[in-house]
Formats: sequence, structure tokens, C-alpha cells
Amino acid sequence: MSGLKIRGGGDDKDHKGKGREVIGGPFDILLSTAILPVDNPALLFIHPLPNEPPASSSPPPPAATTTTTSTRTTPSRRPASSPSRSPSKPPPPPTPTPLPPWPSQLQSLCRSSTTAIHTAPLFSEIPSHLPQGDLYLSPGSESAIFGALGAVCEGVDRIVEGAKAGVSGYDPHQQHGIDRVIIIDVDLHHGNGTQEIAWRINATANVAALKRDQPPRPRSSSPRKGGSSPSKAPKKPIERDLTIMYASLHDVFSYPCEDGDPALVQAASINLNGGHGQYIANVHLDSWTHEAEFHEKLYHRYRDGLLGAASNFCSKTAVDEDESDRTLVILSAGPIRRL
Repeated sequence: MSGLKIRGGGDDKDHKGKGREVIGGPFDILLSTAILPVDNPALLFIHPLPNEPPASSSPPPPAATTTTTSTRTTPSRRPASSPSRSPSKPPPPPTPTPLPPWPSQLQSLCRSSTTAIHTAPLFSEIPSHLPQGDLYLSPGSESAIFGALGAVCEGVDRIVEGAKAGVSGYDPHQQHGIDRVIIIDVDLHHGNGTQEIAWRINATANVAALKRDQPPRPRSSSPRKGGSSPSKAPKKPIERDLTIMYASLHDVFSYPCEDGDPALVQAASINLNGGHGQYIANVHLDSWTHEAEFHEKLYHRYRDGLLGAASNFCSKTAVDEDESDRTLVILSAGPIRRL
């Protein structure tokens, strides 16, 4: 990561406060009132599908059968039923209305939250298939959620372009030519949702890369005709689809792993350095009794697990000597309690 620089939206002469903004330092503090629309292309690129409960894996109930205790074998004298009198089939069930993508669903949940918490049987604004103890919504959540999304997009625009800009109509990959994103998530909880999104995007990029890199079938030459060596094709510029590296430092005993769910614990512990096109680094927090122990025992492992993995990602995915203008680093930092 030595080629990447931390830079603000302006130079030193622009260093001044604008209201609550600080522009021109190593870090810019930006004030944003942007609201990302639910149909924003960048948002739908990340969340194109609805959030539905998992399909039931239980088999359908067996068909009803009629049992009898009679042992008589006398054939019935009833005439056979005529095909024309066969019972009519019940009408097919109505086709359910397809659900909108998750951003629109989330907006509706926020707006109906006040009514939902007073409605039986769930008495909750959160759908029953989602965790009930860690998620909360209110009418004000809509502006908080979509305002945060808008602020992130505006912040990326202003930092990359070095000037004020409106909320991007496309994600940074399409708007600014950024095709590598490093997300470093330092928080008590594992970002399983962010990791799942990164995995999906990387899987798509990996399939595209395998198709591009598949060599053409070699032409065989006949010894009788004196085969000649095939001519070298001109070298094409190296392409790269959007690729994301996700690194997380978290407590594996906290949400969403507090119940020991095997799938969630495994997801919070996986580490991949390019296998199947995935770049995932998960580092678990350990307890410590004094700061000296933290710096001597834990700090270097945490740093190498996050920044070392990010450096390997930059090295493995590099296609140019200087890629600072094509790489976006996002630091997501939350509070961490002392274990």
C-alpha cells in the first residue's frame, strides 16, 4: 500500500472551517445534507433483490389417505365414474406480487414502524425472519439511513474530484474509474453483510477474469507439412473488474456470532488471499490486562492481519505501477470495549 496516499479534498491554502467542515487537512470533515434515493443505480447495484425469508426446507405434508378395517373382497357394484364427471380442478392460487428491492422495502419498514410495533402477533417493526434483538427502526430511521448513504457518496465524489459535487449517479467504480476497494472494518461486531456483498462482487469479477484469461485452443501442426510456430498475438491491455478486499477486526463472541451459529462463526473466521477471486481477512479480538501487553502481544497481529492483508491484495491485483487513482480505501471504525 506504499503507493496509496491519504489526501484531503484541497491543498494547504484551502485549510479552513466552513461551518462544521474542515477542508484541506490530511482528513477532511465534510458536512452533507445529501439523501440517496431508493432507486439510485449504485444502491441497486449493491442491493438488487428483495430481502425475503429463507425458503422452507421441510417436505410438503403427505397426501391424505383413507384407511378401512373391512376385510370383504366383494367387488363394488357401483358403476365406474364417467370421465366427463371428473371433479373440476380448483383454480390456481393467485400469483404473489413480487417484492421490490431491499432499499424500497427498508423505506416502507421505516414508515410503517410506528404501527408495526402495536400490531399482533409480532409487535415488532422488524420482519420475523430478521434478528429481533439487535435491529431497531423508527420513522426517523429513513433519513438517518439514506442520509448516511448519501453522505458517503458525496464524500467520495468530493475527495476524488477535489471539489464539491452532487451525489454520484453511479458507484465510484463507474463514476470515477475506481476498480479496487479496500474496506477495513474495526468494530466489535463482524460485518457479515458487507463481507457477503464483497464476496458476490468478487465472484462475478472472478468469472469474468477466467473467461478473459482462458487461452485459445492451440493449433496442431502436421510434421509432413513442416509446421511453423504460431505467431504471437499482440498483447492486450490488462482488464480488471471491480474487486473488493474486506478486512475485519471483531469479537467472535459478539453479534452476530453470540449464539455460536456455525455458519456465522465460520463466516467471521474465514481468510482468503485470492482463492477463487476472494480477498477476505478476519482477525479476532483477544483479551488483555494492560496496555503494554496489548502493544507487545496483540497490536502487531492486528496490524498485520488487516494492513498486511490489504498490502497483499494490492500486490496481487496490481496491473499498473501507480494505481492510487484507481483504489479506494474505506475505514469503518466503531467503538470497541475492553475485553
